[in-house]
Amino acid sequence: MNTKPRKSNVTGILLLALFALTLLAACSGGNIDVAVGGVNLPPGSLPPFPNSEPVVAQGTITGFGDLTVNGVRYDTRNASIVVDSQPGVLSDLKTGQVVTLSGRISADGSTGEASTIHMHSRVTGPVESIDVGNGRLMVMGQIVRLEPDTQYSADIDPATFEGLAAGDLARISGYADAAGNLRATR
Repeated sequence: MNTKPRKSNVTGILLLALFALTLLAACSGGNIDVAVGGVNLPPGSLPPFPNSEPVVAQGTITGFGDLTVNGVRYDTRNASIVVDSQPGVLSDLKTGQVVTLSGRISADGSTGEASTIHMHSRVTGPVESIDVGNGRLMVMGQIVRLEPDTQYSADIDPATFEGLAAGDLARISGYADAAGNLRATR
């Protein structure tokens, strides 16, 4: 009877481990799931904007082609869009609307990729009164200030303050001012 301990076969163990890894790669189809910032990327893709940072931005839409907010052009191909708490598409968004978006922004701050875009109207309802002299509307008890740069829907004819009338249904996007009034951007 041989009582000598056996030496381990390191080469055999390494070959077995290599075989197991090869088998595992063959079964997976060669793709590895990748997540960047909590977002799963399609198999085989590389993360966008390798020198980018996460961003949450709020601003007025100033252009399309993708979506320009605060001077930054965001790629919207993979973005989920929500308009007034309902699923939406890019064509639901209009110049002058205030949006909040999350995504990534390039290191130089000129481009980005949006993952979510939310547009929420500040007030929606019938125009109760119009104060032409002061450039104000009353909508649902809210004073709305109309500015020279306020954008108007193509449904308003003329597409200016003069195209509005009491009783018209208004959906206002904008910012609150220090007095609690709403400064309309659209």
